[in-house]
Amino acid sequence: MAKSLAPLVRRAQRPARFVWDRVTPGDLGLELTTLLAVARVGGFVFGGCASLLTHVATTPGDVRAFHIADDLRSGAAVSIARVVTWLGALPVTGGAVVVAAGR
Repeated sequence: MAKSLAPLVRRAQRPARFVWDRVTPGDLGLELTTLLAVARVGGFVFGGCASLLTHVATTPGDVRAFHIADDLRSGAAVSIARVVTWLGALPVTGGAVVVAAGR
């Protein structure tokens, strides 16, 4: 039985070492630790905002952002945004894909 498992163990050695190097300090373990820390902080902020929004409709930051957006609004910028939005619509991009695929 041990002889039949030897190829499997030998095959799993490199991936297991790779995973072990990611979860232990040193080598590239810092990358995984940093990624997990960023995810935890993001989850905490998301939970805090969700908790706050159960009591009010907007946060103070949202209100400030709305005021800044109102100050920055201009007719030319809105027209440009509408054209760019139209260029990203499915019929336009689908047509571009069909034309590019036909070449």
